Amino acid sequence: MEVALSKVGNMSDATSNALQSAIAGTVENWMYANPVVSWVMSHPWWISLVVVVLCIWIIKRLLQGLGNFLEKGLLFILQIPLKLMQGVLSLGLKSVSNLRGVVVNSLVSKNPKDKNNSVLQLRAVESNSLESQERIANILTRLEAIRQEQNQLLQEASAILSNKIKAE
Repeated sequence: MEVALSKVGNMSDATSNALQSAIAGTVENWMYANPVVSWVMSHPWWISLVVVVLCIWIIKRLLQGLGNFLEKGLLFILQIPLKLMQGVLSLGLKSVSNLRGVVVNSLVSKNPKDKNNSVLQLRAVESNSLESQERIANILTRLEAIRQEQNQLLQEASAILSNKIKAE
């Protein structure tokens, strides 16, 4: 039994030695093919310098990122009161505009010359709707012209492609 165990131990030692020499040979061949790597490996102070420079660069980038984050955060915090005032002012201007419309309507309805205020409002709506209808008609005409041009371009493109396919 001990003889068998010693044979297994010798085989495992031989296997590990063969594997180690194969890996060492591959690494040596690679280092021979890449002399810069070989030189860096033989001069460890260069590795330390690279690591130090890399650490300095990482710290610098982290500080820059932190600075950008703080800058954007502070700008956001400083803009909050201004945006709040802008919202309040726009809301105030809208309400003043609505109030102006109410005042104008009340003045028109108090006008003694025009007893029939609903006729005036109906005429205003009709004139707005006529302008809207004209605008819609213009838009539809333009869209139809664009559609026709698109169809012509598609026909021309398909003719060119079919001629190209026939040529091939």
